[in-house]
This record gives sequence, structure tokens and C-alpha cells, in this order.
Amino acid sequence: MRVPILMISAEEADDILGTVAVRAAAEGYRVTLVSGDKDLLQVVAERIVVRDTMKERTWGPAEVQERYGVSPGQFQDLLALMGDSIDNIPGVPGVGEKTARDLVQRYGTLEAVLERGGEVSRPRLREALRTHAEQARMSKRLATIRTDLPVPWTTADLSRKAPDMAALLELFRELEFSRLVQQFSQSQFH
Repeated sequence: MRVPILMISAEEADDILGTVAVRAAAEGYRVTLVSGDKDLLQVVAERIVVRDTMKERTWGPAEVQERYGVSPGQFQDLLALMGDSIDNIPGVPGVGEKTARDLVQRYGTLEAVLERGGEVSRPRLREALRTHAEQARMSKRLATIRTDLPVPWTTADLSRKAPDMAALLELFRELEFSRLVQQFSQSQFH
């Protein structure tokens, strides 16, 4: 199909996506990341949206703010506090989404929450923040999408190219994908 594949050994796919998205947006492109992974909401910006095709929802800055009560730039702080079991981010025990949102809204960042945790009125929460501060910091590192990787690409590398129909049809026949053979034999690409 000639779909470009970007890979960097020992780097997370989300970090590659984040890097390419931020660089492309800086070059003036409008970027749509197609993913159901909510971690990517932290890179949403004026020129970057996340499209979740499973839920048929597109996330821009306003949608992130409306749904989670924080800006995309604060999203990793939210995840650091509440955790995310899907991505094995532990967060702070006993802190759910609402409490995490309230803390980030009040203090702005995870570090500010931890520095000013003594001001928190609920004793159990105050103690959890104190006891699990390092776990929260680790959670933020795990939740943070890197956008500074040395990803070697140009816009030409990512431009849409017509599929190699001969190779595709040969592969489909070999794998006995008869419906795809039929569809691609009659396709506009041929």
C-alpha cells in the first residue's frame, strides 16, 4: 500500500507521533492523529487534533478543556495524579479524575500540587500526595509524550503514494484474500 512507516529503535510510537505532529504543525501543516490513546491529548494544539475513530470523536484544545477541565498542556499532570491503568501509569492511590482535575485546576502543575500539598484540606489526600510524591513524578514521566526525538523525515516521505497494485494483488492471491483480489482488481488505483 506504500504507507510510510517511521520507526526509531528503543523509542515509543507515541513519542514518534508526538514529535512528527509538533514538527509538522510548526511547519504550517494541520495534523490529525488517529488514535484512541488519550495520552496523545497532551499534544493537541491549534493545528493538531486527535481523532478517535472508535468513538467518532475529534479532540481539539476546546474539547480537551471541556471534557477534562484542563488544557492539553496540563494533561500529563492530570494523568500523573489519577493514573491510567491502560498504560500502566500508577498515579496517586485514592486520587480519581475529579480530584486530579480539581488539584490541577487549583495549582496548575503536578510539581505545584506536590509543593503545596500541605494546603490540601482533606487529610487522607494530603498524606497520599506526600507519601506518593515520587510515584506521581514517575507517573508524569511515563505519561509525557516526547516531542523532541530526532525523527528523520520530510514531507515527501509522508506524502500519499499510489499502491503497488502488482505486489498487492500477488500478496492477496498468496494469502487467499479473494475478496480483496476482486476489489483491488477493479479499483481506481489499477
